This record gives sequence, structure tokens and C-alpha cells, in this order.
Amino acid sequence: ICTLLRNFDIEENFGVLCVDIDGNDYWVLDAILTKFRPCLVVTEINENIPPPLRFVVKFDPDFQLRHHFYGYSIAALEDLCQQHNYGILELEYNNAFLAPRELRGAQFRDAASVYREGYLDRPERRERFASNIDMEPLYSLSPGEGIQFLREFYASDEGNYYLAADKDSLEELITQTAGSPS
Repeated sequence: ICTLLRNFDIEENFGVLCVDIDGNDYWVLDAILTKFRPCLVVTEINENIPPPLRFVVKFDPDFQLRHHFYGYSIAALEDLCQQHNYGILELEYNNAFLAPRELRGAQFRDAASVYREGYLDRPERRERFASNIDMEPLYSLSPGEGIQFLREFYASDEGNYYLAADKDSLEELITQTAGSPS
């Protein structure tokens, strides 16, 4: 992706980046933020996975979208933001808005509070995201119980994702395997 952007003479500090590809979003965003510094990023998250759970679909060039199996959680996004010196500004259901930390006047928010306000506690959430009803039990579970719930829920995709309850554990899982393509 970075080669493609360079071939089109995209400046390092360009205006807006929107990432919504339902699968390899984490890896594409990571690659772009390694080489470029967009002023505003809008990226889709997997809204089904609440903080502190970290979920990332492993990179797969042939990824096929499946029921609730796509992208990455907002907690994994928060970790990625820290790695690249970005921060979360807001969440609008399943679209997160990010900016570089050096942006003057920006009010960055933590994943847990932005998730609650931007998705979980929205009164019309259940109607707008009616297909997520099978994930409702996850929102009342402890992190350990949540990981077990997701392992069972994603049993047919075992080995195709990373799942952890904290940043260090997720980083360790990613480091042990292939990592991110660039």
C-alpha cells in the first residue's frame, strides 16, 4: 500500500485517510502509519469486541468477510495509535476517528470511554445493529470470560486471529507469528 501511495505522489503528511476494507484494516493502517502521517484517519473497527479485549484478524490477502469476523477491536486500535503516536478522537458506532498526537487542541479519549459513548450506550444501537444480538452476552463478561466466549464464537476461525486481554499479550502473539506486511 505504501508503494502505491508513493507512486501516486501522495505527500507524507496528507489530509484524510479512510480505511474500511473489512478484514486487513489493522495491517493496512499499520503499514500506512509507518510511512505516512495523515491529519485525520477514519477507520472501521469490529464494534462487537469491547475493551479491554484486543482482537485482530490475521493478515490474509484472500480474506472473506464472515459474520462478526473482520477487522480489529477498538482496544487493539488504541494500542496501534500509541505505537504510531496517534490518538482516538471519537467513535461513531463502528467508525473511529484518529489524529496525530501533536495536533494542537485535539481532545484524545481512551478506548473504553469512547466505546461506551460511541457504541455500547447509544440508545438506538440494538435497532441499528440488530445482527449483533448474538454478541450481547459479551458486554457483561469479565475479560477472561470474554476471551472464552470469543474463542467459542470464532471456533471455525481458530488460528486466523489474535485475541488477548491486554496490550503486552497481544504484542507477544503478533510477534510470535508473521507480523504485519508492508
